[in-house]
Amino acid sequence: MEMETNMNAIVEARVVSKLYGAGETAVTALSEASLAVRPGELLLIEGPSGSGKTTLLSILGLLLRPTSGQLLIEGQDAARLPEKALPRLRARTFGFIFQGFNLFPALDARDNVALAIRMKDPKVRSSVARAEAERLLTMVGLGERMHHVPGDLSGGQKQRVAIARALGGDPPLILGDEPTAALDSKTALAVMDLLRGLTREGRGVVVVTHDHRLRKYADRVVRVDDGHVEELRADALAA
Repeated sequence: MEMETNMNAIVEARVVSKLYGAGETAVTALSEASLAVRPGELLLIEGPSGSGKTTLLSILGLLLRPTSGQLLIEGQDAARLPEKALPRLRARTFGFIFQGFNLFPALDARDNVALAIRMKDPKVRSSVARAEAERLLTMVGLGERMHHVPGDLSGGQKQRVAIARALGGDPPLILGDEPTAALDSKTALAVMDLLRGLTREGRGVVVVTHDHRLRKYADRVVRVDDGHVEELRADALAA
């Protein structure tokens, strides 16, 4: 796809490639991908298993370094920053949501969220983190379940806890890797309604998915196939 240049982008990948291995056995997971994510939009990343979509999401979120290309965040090429600079930039820029929820089973919903807030910023007092966790859980519709442990919550409720956790620290961009895959259809759409609502606050949301039904929530859809990234046209989305 053509390289985008957007001065207002939260994160922008420019001609990014990712290779695993070296020499004749090297595998190209991502090939010269360019993509900008803007405030207030929900972007879907589609593609078959092994296509490179999770690699793209991981590079956007500073979980992986690209082999080549630029990753622009706050006006700097984050792909070239020293390793010690990445955790702080990652914590203040991104919130992550995963298919498997990744909640601590011994902690209730409030303490799961509060712990994430303190991990992002250890200077935050425990009482402040718990109060913020209560606010976020109420915002995602779990105000009455915040003192329940994950084992006492449904799949949809667990994912709402995970969304509240991702919002800790007020990051401008939420990245979701198949966040609805473990949910039934009705619950998946309810979670997407919630994620769509986050964009109205000016936040960006990127969701990796196999589910074409989620396209109705998206401002843009890109497809990854064999490491190549292409934005889908409006007529293709309607087909």
